Amino acid sequence: LRPHVLKALEDKRRNNDIGSSLEAKVILETASVKDLDYLKGFEKILASVFIVSQVQLQQTKEIAQGLSEDFSKIQIKIEKADGQKCPRCWNYKVDVGINSDHPTLCAHCVAVVKESINAA
Repeated sequence: LRPHVLKALEDKRRNNDIGSSLEAKVILETASVKDLDYLKGFEKILASVFIVSQVQLQQTKEIAQGLSEDFSKIQIKIEKADGQKCPRCWNYKVDVGINSDHPTLCAHCVAVVKESINAA
């Protein structure tokens, strides 16, 4: 699946819809409950696998054209990622700025910074 996502990202970059892949949100739409269940098992790591800020899984009734024989019931959409860019991890997150002690960081980076401060 990764090569298909990378091609879709490159197409968006070529059209100047996104710059870096971290500016992107990948939406995987599938008409297969089996595929959806399988992908949900990897949902927490898919953004890292695709090197994007966000991945969203959606079930749909039908797919106009699948990606390939192996992924005949999946299609990929690429949109701009939601939220703001965290200057520490460079990911776009909707939780950037929710911590008043670290107003420019996302919640994950706030936790990492606090842990490193406490360890010091």
